[in-house]
Amino acid sequence: MTRKAVRRLAVTALWTALSLSTARAGSNRWTRGTPDWGPENANAVWASARQPGLVLAAAVNGLFRSDDGGSHWRPLSVKSSVWGLAVDPRDDSHVYAYFSEAGGVQQSRDGGLTWKPANTGLPPWGQTGPSSLMIQPSAPDTLFIEALFDLYRSVDSGATWSPVLAGQGVLGVRADPRSGALYAWSLSSVVRSLDGGDHWLPASAGIPVASFSSVAVSASGRVFAVADGRLFGSSDGGSRWTELFPDLGRLFEVFSSPLPGGPLYVIAFGTSGGNPVGRSRDGGTSWVSVTVDQPDPYLNAICFSQRPSEVFAAGNTVYRSDSDGDIWQKSATPSSTVAGTLVRTSPAEPTVVYAAGGTNRLSRSDDAGEHWLRIDAGLGTSGSLVSAITPRPEPGSVLAATGDGLYDSVTAGGIWSALSSIPYLNQISINSREPRNLSALEAECSGYSCYLWPYRSDDEGRTWAKIEVPQSVTGLTGIVDPGSDPDKLCAFDGNGKLFLGPLTGPLLESPDAPVLSELAADPNAPGTLFSLVYDSESHVFLSTDAGSSWTSQSSRGLPAYVRLLSVAPNGSLYAASTEVVYRSDDRGRTWFSLPSDGLEDPAIRSIAASADGETVFAGTDNAVYQLTYCARCLRVASARPDTRPVARPASPAQ
Repeated sequence: MTRKAVRRLAVTALWTALSLSTARAGSNRWTRGTPDWGPENANAVWASARQPGLVLAAAVNGLFRSDDGGSHWRPLSVKSSVWGLAVDPRDDSHVYAYFSEAGGVQQSRDGGLTWKPANTGLPPWGQTGPSSLMIQPSAPDTLFIEALFDLYRSVDSGATWSPVLAGQGVLGVRADPRSGALYAWSLSSVVRSLDGGDHWLPASAGIPVASFSSVAVSASGRVFAVADGRLFGSSDGGSRWTELFPDLGRLFEVFSSPLPGGPLYVIAFGTSGGNPVGRSRDGGTSWVSVTVDQPDPYLNAICFSQRPSEVFAAGNTVYRSDSDGDIWQKSATPSSTVAGTLVRTSPAEPTVVYAAGGTNRLSRSDDAGEHWLRIDAGLGTSGSLVSAITPRPEPGSVLAATGDGLYDSVTAGGIWSALSSIPYLNQISINSREPRNLSALEAECSGYSCYLWPYRSDDEGRTWAKIEVPQSVTGLTGIVDPGSDPDKLCAFDGNGKLFLGPLTGPLLESPDAPVLSELAADPNAPGTLFSLVYDSESHVFLSTDAGSSWTSQSSRGLPAYVRLLSVAPNGSLYAASTEVVYRSDDRGRTWFSLPSDGLEDPAIRSIAASADGETVFAGTDNAVYQLTYCARCLRVASARPDTRPVARPASPAQ
């Protein structure tokens, strides 16, 4: 096994251990997520020829997407290290990736938002280790992957796989972009196929060494190979080879541009831990050293775009050059604070959370709050704060309201489109029976006074109409879709009065309802509502008929002046004071406080629960915290004997 392969396996094992440890972070303890992250130890980069700025990166901490040429990133999947990446040349949204710890080869038809296994015929994914994926340029439905040192082929877009080079110790495969000829290599040889992988012939007899680590093929069909740290080139398909001299020391990788006349790159083992890079513009005759970063960064690969002069370097981060490597830009995600004035979880993606507040207007986490990425680029003007976040039932689809109007994204916040110019919509609800029907509150201000009024939309938010309320009402405080009817709505005002009616209005006061301060709907029980009342004590009421009648819950364990209420999809209830979060698993009859360890900024402004109800998120003006409740863990901890040393009494003075 080559030194690079050993290093890759070691990095993968390390990341697996780290992933397992971080997966348990936050169990009965609040943890704070890390803002703005991107690919770490990247090994492959792909850039779209159709959409300028669209880049994907495979790394040991997941698969990432950039819409600005690699300057900023958002995760597409963080469930595993990704060691293989290939994109259908006919369709940018058709992506293949090799997840080394979670499912092996998978493919996505929506640009990486959702994934399906594509492993039939491959070895068990848990045994394969790092692997590389390649699409045959001349036949895009044909893919190759090296797995367990055998070469496998799929001719049906990943549906089924079969071995084409077994027992040969294959390390990788490359294709001639012009003729489609294939070159595969092991430690001891290079072989060539001219029929798509059915038959193979030796192609390295002229190289007087026996330890190959890399092969590349240029747009003109010239083949390059690194063997024993030296570089060789062949212009006749591997029959005769000539040694080339980049003069960088011991090499381990060679890469050639797929574009006619494109450059050739080599990566060498550095003496100080980094990897020097060399470039040739004349097929390997003359070379220059390329400075990617100072000092030489750790690099895995050089990756080429279909656009002239654009090239990427993948390593401890991602570097981009639009000058064929003369000048490089390092991926940068400026450090910033994730604020949680608003926190919302996605109903379609169990680990996705959105948070808004402060100058970092809108952020998204794809790993249940462990890491956060800003997604507010293109969301109105930079000074326009976010007043509402509403994830839709479809993966990657979300609404966000700002002072510039209502915006929509179907790319997890990567790209936003304006729906309406109505400013500062609040508490946007999507009707669970008819997704085109939306309701919201709009702020209307006069002088120093602002009041919230109900509005509705029946075209997904493009146009809005005011909903009639009694003339005595001076504004509303909250609005909720009970989920029982496509034309049903509940709202309440600052005096705690409940108003019911159709979405088209009018909303009329319900005189028999409790005086409420919070109202929340059970997302998986149509018509089920919970209301919170507080004055000298906090009390919960339950309605199972969309607010027409109410039942008092005993609410034992809930202290006075709890002011936030949220219902998880599994039916668990969460409530919060400014400093403590409470939970109920019996529809609000009994409550218990969650541990407060780790909550360093106890001024809770918003709460939300994950799809399984076990993880709760608490947002403040400066952070978003997450806690996964584990009753069994608490029981085990309380039953464990105290092993701390017992203080001994001081000896009497002599």
